[in-house]
Amino acid sequence: MNFQYSPELLFSVDGTFSAVDGEINAAFYLDLAAQIHQDESKRFVLVTNGGPEQDDAYAAMDSLVPGKVVSLTELDTLPFDSESPTHTVAARQASAYQRLVTESPNVVICSPSSLLHKFPGTDFWLNQHSSLHIGAVINRQDLSNRLTELGYVEQNLTENPKDFSVRNLRIDLYSDKPYRLYLRGLDGDNLSIEQIKELDTRRQMGTGPRLTRVELPPFQPFLINKDFAGQFRTSWRQRFADQLKNDHYVNARNLKLDGSGIEAFAPLFHKVALNSLFGQLYPSTFFYFPGTNEAIGRYLALIDKRHELCRQQGYPVVEPVEAWVGKSGLDHEIETLHQEHRGVIHIGPGTGKTTTALFAASFLANLQQFKVNTKSPDSLRHSTIQETMELIESYQDRFERLVFVLNSNKRLEQLQSILELTDVKAQAVESWGDITPGGNIILSPLKGSVECPEQGLAILCEEDLFGIRIHDPKLHEDVDSAVDIMGARALTSIQEGDPIVHGHFGIGRMCSFTPMDFGNGEEIVIKINYKGESSRFVRQQDLGWVSPYNGADKDNAPLDGADGEKIKERKGKLKITGWKDSLQKAELSIKFLLKELTEQERQAEKAGLAMAPANYQYKTFCNSFPFQLTTDQVKVIDDINGRMEAGKKVDKLLSGDVGFGKTEVAARACCRVVSSGYQVLFLVPNNLLAMQHYQSMKGRFAESGFEVLLFSASTTPAEAKGIKQKLKDGDPVIVIGTTKLTQKTVSIANPGLVIIDEEHRFGTKDKEKLSQLKEQVHVLSLTATPIPKSLGSALHSMRDLATLQTAPQGRLPTATHIMDRGDKDKFKESVEREISRGGQVFVLHNRVSTIEARTQEIEGLFPHQDVRFAHGQMATGELEAITTEFREKKFSILVATTIIETGIDIPNANTMFIDNADQMGIAQLHQLRGRVGRSSRQAYCYLIESESPTEDGLRRLSDLKEASGLGKGLELAMADLEARGAGELLGEEQSGMIEKTGYSYYLKIFKHLADKVDAFGTEVLDASNLTGDLCAMNMPVDALVPESYIHEPGHRLMAAHMTQSALDDHSLNLAIAYLEDNYGPVPAEVTQLVTAQRLRLLLDSKGVTSVHGNGATTIKVLDTLDPKSVAQSLRLELGQCDFDEHSLLYRDDEAAFLRHLASRNGLPTLH
Repeated sequence: MNFQYSPELLFSVDGTFSAVDGEINAAFYLDLAAQIHQDESKRFVLVTNGGPEQDDAYAAMDSLVPGKVVSLTELDTLPFDSESPTHTVAARQASAYQRLVTESPNVVICSPSSLLHKFPGTDFWLNQHSSLHIGAVINRQDLSNRLTELGYVEQNLTENPKDFSVRNLRIDLYSDKPYRLYLRGLDGDNLSIEQIKELDTRRQMGTGPRLTRVELPPFQPFLINKDFAGQFRTSWRQRFADQLKNDHYVNARNLKLDGSGIEAFAPLFHKVALNSLFGQLYPSTFFYFPGTNEAIGRYLALIDKRHELCRQQGYPVVEPVEAWVGKSGLDHEIETLHQEHRGVIHIGPGTGKTTTALFAASFLANLQQFKVNTKSPDSLRHSTIQETMELIESYQDRFERLVFVLNSNKRLEQLQSILELTDVKAQAVESWGDITPGGNIILSPLKGSVECPEQGLAILCEEDLFGIRIHDPKLHEDVDSAVDIMGARALTSIQEGDPIVHGHFGIGRMCSFTPMDFGNGEEIVIKINYKGESSRFVRQQDLGWVSPYNGADKDNAPLDGADGEKIKERKGKLKITGWKDSLQKAELSIKFLLKELTEQERQAEKAGLAMAPANYQYKTFCNSFPFQLTTDQVKVIDDINGRMEAGKKVDKLLSGDVGFGKTEVAARACCRVVSSGYQVLFLVPNNLLAMQHYQSMKGRFAESGFEVLLFSASTTPAEAKGIKQKLKDGDPVIVIGTTKLTQKTVSIANPGLVIIDEEHRFGTKDKEKLSQLKEQVHVLSLTATPIPKSLGSALHSMRDLATLQTAPQGRLPTATHIMDRGDKDKFKESVEREISRGGQVFVLHNRVSTIEARTQEIEGLFPHQDVRFAHGQMATGELEAITTEFREKKFSILVATTIIETGIDIPNANTMFIDNADQMGIAQLHQLRGRVGRSSRQAYCYLIESESPTEDGLRRLSDLKEASGLGKGLELAMADLEARGAGELLGEEQSGMIEKTGYSYYLKIFKHLADKVDAFGTEVLDASNLTGDLCAMNMPVDALVPESYIHEPGHRLMAAHMTQSALDDHSLNLAIAYLEDNYGPVPAEVTQLVTAQRLRLLLDSKGVTSVHGNGATTIKVLDTLDPKSVAQSLRLELGQCDFDEHSLLYRDDEAAFLRHLASRNGLPTLH
């Protein structure tokens, strides 16, 4: 939106501004914007309380003066912290400081911490950053060295801030955003930048329009080079000579300053003092402090407290005044601003006016904060359509100009439908300069309505119109449109000793990436060790047969012999079972399951209860939701509503992580059912989860007129009697509870919907009761365990599955650290970091026998904090009381067992410690870590080692620590989760099959059989045909990914796996696009590899199972096919073929056959 200042619209340029109750409204932001457009030399600083308030202020001002606003990120570390800022925060800080110095923005928005924090001056940011632009000539090694100086770290893949990676003619780097540089070779080692694009880190491909340049500021307030290191050492010796020995901040050997918390010593890297925001900005800059006095005071006290604590503990520390604006310094700056009449205002509760005049001129006169019908914002939270209509009509009578400020297109559609019911006419306008008499609608993130009686102008913002503002989610691109590289990358993440599956030989252990020469030059292959000290080597062209093993227990994976035999020792005797035997057992088990699922689906197609069309109550309920629905949610809700209205039974399984929107989908289904006069049962496996859902749903339905009830162990006998009576009488209520609801004493007169959360956690008898209950009503099952997408696609015709994949807006990856068991100082500092920002802490201690002692230990470290514990053996009422009080922020530290894995949703708790983390599986650790990081704040998870950690346990912790995005380790974690999710979805017997074959290979069998579910017989298929693998053939051609194309062995194998595991032309084309975007045009050898896979696909589609031979080539086909017909469908020249009952014979060697087949089918010639 282009803001255009319009004196005709705004009437007055001389007036005063006032704000009530410390809130900033839309007029404040409009006033600043108008002044900037009148005089572009104007400069303003707005100090917020940080967090969402700072985000809102930035969004508002950037919408009015785009590109002229800088937000200094709130710090996520303590003063004098031993931890460094997270890479995300460091990237945002660096970018903001760079813009602050080089662009002279009109508006700077900050928090108390970023206001008081000092940083290097103008010379540093002007001289030490790098700028890359189209046409620039670079040297690859020189650029790598420069990026290292700036604080970037070279990785195999660029996925998180601070990463950079170099490969062939591509350089990826992640500063404030991820970028990809496309290069062209020049003379010698010089390269030219041909293109710059943003990098999609999920797909690892360039995306969006071409950019002209990218600015790269230093990540730290210093460079990692000899000059800065020398200055640091000199300063360090002068300050801390007695502490220099063995110091972990300085590594004199390689000059790499990589110590955690090194940023706390930033003043020592510079010969001149660091600058403050007050000193950096123009002398004419105006500062505003609306309602931030208390927060600034607390942070000033924290600076002094932390400094004194470091001194008492004997840690080296700079003086506060060197790194921070202290109290005396701030008082001096404020006094200077007052003396220079630079409009410092402090707006606090009850002031009703500013302490000094805001400006000599204000573009809106006599502005007053708007209060709708004297109601507080809370009382408006559930405004009805009727209330909104009455409000709009009352303002039409009083004001000549109405401006409706909305935050999303969803609200625009809703407002237009409401206006059709009134006499008010309104037009959508692009900018504030387009506003005319009458009604106007503008999309803007501004908040806080205002009325200007003398000018006949009222600005009505979304919250005052609807009670709540809708937030647009950040949508991810549909993964179907991107190449799926998860499996290929998981293969390169496998380490020595990890179990791995080969389709022919079974389960072995990864040995190494080994170079071998097959006559066409050296090729990297995978060596797999099997039982009996035997090994197998897998070439690139055969990687489609290989997949990681993901079963119940990797350390005890059921290994096979190299000939495919499984060797087990039982009662002193060896029992040998074949890999093929395992596959056949899995096939029979899956066949039985698929037939059962097919029958269930047929039952589900029977008629269900028909619900009334969406009525006024339902629409009002939907409009009260404060967020824009994601595409995933809309699709699921529309499907549920459509089936209910058509009288078709709903039996849907909905998967999604906490915060992804399952509860809202369930709430709308509940509303649809109770508004049609039916009852809803919401069943959960335990009392804690019941309370969680009850509190959530009760709040959501507070203004709906429908009753939400809790029926669990904490329900009193009198309450239980009342609930039973309502259910017996058929009252349209929503009852949330445990399986107590399925007892014979509970009579349900009018059931319409059963919602089941985490059904796999119910016992066998409870599941039987649920099966009986589900037969007659609509059913919605919820789970937080991922449903593997590949499995979901295989099941789509037999089970109604849906997955919510869009993450909540603003969510950051959780920073994960490994902590030594005895590091109490680190523990104390990390807890204090969370509590100082008003947050709460989880300590996971999974031993009931010692949890009280652990709690007392923490109480000793924090005598002024309320520390409590919770575990599953506590009385239900006591457990619910503790978790409720924690949710209500009545205490700060909760020590708990794994009961918090489900049923606890505390957005304010963003730091977690996991005791004895090395003794847990990576999948469970990943799930537990998900308990934090549920808001826009940076979250932390500390993995505390046990007394005697194993090597494997420490490796799991290392993998999880590195897995903050889709990086190394997370592929394995997600694969473990998918294996768990598949087992929970399909049942205990299938979990056993997954353990025997590994999840990836089990899925191949499943998908193969799911495609043929209608043609099942009782016979057992030949093992070579039941796995769904493609036609087996040797390729005596130069088909591989050469080292000259991809140097790193793991990436070479990943590229080969992507081509050899593709199961259709679309997947192959996506793989080629990925390779070309990452490494440049594919060479002839890769083209050969792709052509060979296309031939495999072609042969497989025609029923060919294998191709082999030297002097002549035998092409074996399925028993049910005529070899001559197969030859004709392959477009072979029949004169070159002979035929028998189940095969055809080509009168030349295999290489000649493949060349002939490629030529006859329009594929590139094989060499």
